[in-house]
Amino acid sequence: MRVFLRRRLYEGNRSSTLLKVKTFYDAEAIVIGHIGGKGKNKGVTGALQCRMESGKTFSVGSGLTDKQRKNPPAIGAIIVYKFQELTKDRVPRFPTFVGIAADKDQPKDAEIPEHKLQNGGPKDV
Repeated sequence: MRVFLRRRLYEGNRSSTLLKVKTFYDAEAIVIGHIGGKGKNKGVTGALQCRMESGKTFSVGSGLTDKQRKNPPAIGAIIVYKFQELTKDRVPRFPTFVGIAADKDQPKDAEIPEHKLQNGGPKDV
């Protein structure tokens, strides 16, 4: 979504009159594995392999701190992550680790408004 401030002249470079707003959704998943890191993260966890409530699997590495990479959430832990949208395969696009859901024993998928699921997107979440 883009928001324009009215009565402003077009600027051909970065502008303070154009604001890009991104929607994020929160959901939970169960950790089913750890993926080793590469490069800077060699020798520690690079990403968490996760399973959604729907049964779909995906990995999330963004959002993990160096401390969490050395001591990642245990297999079986429920994590909270945020993402921008679901792909056509109904997995999160650009997932980012938020934290551990210590009060949960089962993951819960995001509730995405119906109008966001139109135009070829997933019809059920």
